Amino acid sequence: MTVLPLADIQVARDRCAPYVVETPLVGSPRLSEELGTDVCLKLEYRQTTGSFKPRGAVNSILALDTEARAGGVCGASGGNFAIGLAYAASRLGVDALLFMPEQTPASYLEATEAYGAAIHLTPDVTSAFTAAEEATTNGRAFLRPFDGAPMITGNGALGLELLDQGPATTDVVVSIGGGGLYAGIASALAANRPDIRVWTVETAGADVLGQSLAAGRPVEIVPTSHAHTLGAPSLAEAAWSMATSGTPVGAGHTVVTDTEALVCALRLREELGDLVELAASSTLAAARRLRDRLGEHVVLIMCGNNLAEEELAWLRTELGV
Repeated sequence: MTVLPLADIQVARDRCAPYVVETPLVGSPRLSEELGTDVCLKLEYRQTTGSFKPRGAVNSILALDTEARAGGVCGASGGNFAIGLAYAASRLGVDALLFMPEQTPASYLEATEAYGAAIHLTPDVTSAFTAAEEATTNGRAFLRPFDGAPMITGNGALGLELLDQGPATTDVVVSIGGGGLYAGIASALAANRPDIRVWTVETAGADVLGQSLAAGRPVEIVPTSHAHTLGAPSLAEAAWSMATSGTPVGAGHTVVTDTEALVCALRLREELGDLVELAASSTLAAARRLRDRLGEHVVLIMCGNNLAEEELAWLRTELGV
């Protein structure tokens, strides 16, 4: 099993501290009653830019040498990573170019531009990754949104926070796009509390792990889910390794529908007073399916809230919720 070193995760936590915030872990009595176990929510959507993405983006830029930083960075994303990388580059004084699919919601484009990044639109997410690869010929460093050791160890700091805040945790439910958040959290937990079970979830149409598990090998997909922040075409190698390890950090995988995730987003807004995106609410949808298998102290990772009200209204009409 590929586990990122605990020492590297701690280094990432320390050096990224000036640029990211420690997000709260809060209890939820009503969800605890519903699921029949103690439920806490890790409110990572209160992170800078509204998602966990600055953790890995900041750490990845800090891991570059001076010459590489001078050449600028590029990335491919139709969601939170674009905003996170733009923020990180702005804070660290590095030029950033983002390749984003034409279907990207306007709110994501505006937020990315607000941090000073240049944007180039592409027909889809696959062509965005291709264009970012090609941009490296001009001296830019391509930072993948979910892969690479600095990206994953940066995300792993969230796992260390979780352990500090919830030492009694028995189970964690986290969504998977390309698997960088999952791999980071799982690495931190495996090194400190290997008994904690980590459950993964995707939405149908963004189920690169689900389809890979069915095929018995990593595959690439063309994402079709409305949970666009889960829309990765491929999977981080470390995520595949952990998900198939047969250890507690690969406890099990669930694929839920967009409708289930949307219903849970509305339920979480009642609970939190905030609107989280489908990538976050899918963890509650998974927990509802897993309720008979979960332990005594469950943490759901609320990974982001970059879902505009107008997009919510469209989703409710589209999905009939």
